[in-house]
Amino acid sequence: MNKNSFCVFWDWNGTIVDDAWLFVEILNGFLKENNEPEIDIGYYKNNFCFPISAFYKDLNLYKSSLFFNALSVLFISQYKKRMFEPVLVPGVFSIIKKLNALGIKQYVVSAQKNSLLKQLVAHYKMNVFFDRVVGVDNSLALGKVRAAKKLSSSLDNNIKRVVVGDTLLDFEVAKKIKGQCLLVDWGHYSFSRLARSGLVVVSSAQALLENLLSPNVD
Repeated sequence: MNKNSFCVFWDWNGTIVDDAWLFVEILNGFLKENNEPEIDIGYYKNNFCFPISAFYKDLNLYKSSLFFNALSVLFISQYKKRMFEPVLVPGVFSIIKKLNALGIKQYVVSAQKNSLLKQLVAHYKMNVFFDRVVGVDNSLALGKVRAAKKLSSSLDNNIKRVVVGDTLLDFEVAKKIKGQCLLVDWGHYSFSRLARSGLVVVSSAQALLENLLSPNVD
């Protein structure tokens, strides 16, 4: 493993912070208000997808584009009230600290709105470990691939990019920036969905660290 041979693009929600349960609770509030059946975390992890509008259609919460946009604004409003409740995924913070100590460059690239993302990274006192923190400019979780490509274009082409995330959107990011992808199953997608990608899917922080420090990432 050569510290100068690769860098890490971290996803945030679900990968570093254990927050899928909070998304489910907020969505269940919407479902209850609209007389639709509530969901559990298993259903969420097996069906949540991007674009988020498609998932809202699956839940029968997409009545129209105006209705969806209004719900999106309401979601962010409710999320902001509780966004510091989730805890960090056990073991991931230690990985980030270790990679930092090894001199490996790390970045956060998220589909979360940039202003909220930076507040969260600061709240968990993780600013020091990331060279850049990049979110999107909207509340609809649109534009993560574009943000990742822009960040990637500013980096040395000779350094391999390794994307760590919990959804297949992270696989799309990796493909667009010509990087490697490692997926984790403790976030917003289930193991079975991720495994169908044919990529490495890990279920523990230790397994993630071993894969990151494996010669295969060089």
